[in-house]
Parts: sequence; structure tokens; C-alpha cells
Amino acid sequence: MWRISASENPVSELRWSARVNQNTPPEFVHGLTSALAAEWSESSDTFLAPPSYRWTDAVQPFIDAGWERKPLSRGIMEIISPDQLAGVSIDVVNTDPHADVYVLWAGPPGWGTRAEASFTARTPGHLIAAMAAAIVDPRPVIRTKALLNPRLAQLAQLAPVPPPRPVPPTPRDVQRQTARRPAAVGTSSVPRWSTSTLLPVGAGGSLPPRRR
Repeated sequence: MWRISASENPVSELRWSARVNQNTPPEFVHGLTSALAAEWSESSDTFLAPPSYRWTDAVQPFIDAGWERKPLSRGIMEIISPDQLAGVSIDVVNTDPHADVYVLWAGPPGWGTRAEASFTARTPGHLIAAMAAAIVDPRPVIRTKALLNPRLAQLAQLAPVPPPRPVPPTPRDVQRQTARRPAAVGTSSVPRWSTSTLLPVGAGGSLPPRRR
């Protein structure tokens, strides 16, 4: 679970907040956080800017992608993807500044399958649009099949990814490996025509005198 919020100073009331559940792909979260980080500076407060009076600005990537806008029902406007597996719901009548007005979602209903991100009413529209742009991004992503929910695996277009080729060692790597090899153990030889062991040279090492 992610929770991102902003305020004018550490002790003031929250201006806006966003909640992202545990099923949300990291690419969606990155779309929001990268947009937030890109404009962060001590002299900038665009992340506190009031939202546009046009709610469509926050969901423009969905509209540009050709998603279907559903008729207004009980104060809720919905925009749904062509495959009905992603969308956004917008509460256009709620006046509570702390209410979750924008809810972006993807995946079939269920605790382990539905990704969901909610934004309160005063969230700057361009930040919501940044996550929306990540949702409609058609580029493939890498997932481990064993960790993918079976219901999501049935809906996804899966393709195996070949493992990366091993990197050839550099001359420095070869030099390091050579330096780690143990030194060769020295051996002393015995003349092959002898069956005795060589006597040590030094005191006590000479042959006894021959008797006459």
C-alpha cells in the first residue's frame, strides 16, 4: 500500500493525498512519483497548485487513447478501456476536498487482481494524468510468470524473455583469476637407479668409515 500526500508545510492541513493499493504495477506508481519528483524544488510549489476546473484534464490520456466515456450515473462519470479491464471513475458532485474523487483501476475485481489508485479532490490534474499515461502505455513489461496471478496471466499476452548473454571477462578479470591460483608445490627427485632415500647433507649425514 502506497500513500502520498502534500501540504504547504509539515504542520499544515493536507492539500491532497493519493492511495495506491498493493496490486498496482510499479510502472503506474512510477508514472506518478517521477512526475512529482521532476517538478520538486525549494522554489516550486506546482505540486500544490489547485486542480483545473475541467475534470477531463486529469484523465486526458484515457480520452486520447479512445477509451469509452460512460453516461453520468448518480454523480459518477466513468471512462472504460475497450477490453473493459481498466478505467477511471470520477465523482463530479462531491464537494468534500478530502474525498476520493478520482479512482483509477485496472484488472478484474478481486483482492489479488484489482489495482486501484484514488486521489482526493484537490490533487493537481497533471499528476493524475501522469499515472493515466503510464496505464495506457503499450510498451511490454517484464514479469515473473510464477509470481503472476493466474487470472491475470490468462488475460495477458505472455512471451518468454531469453536470458542475457554472459559478459566475457576483461583482461583485468583474467589477471585477478590468475593471481588467485595457488603456487605449484615443489618436489625433490631421487635417482631412478637408487632404492634408497637421499640422506640429509650436514652433521651426521656422512657414511661411516670403512673397516680394513
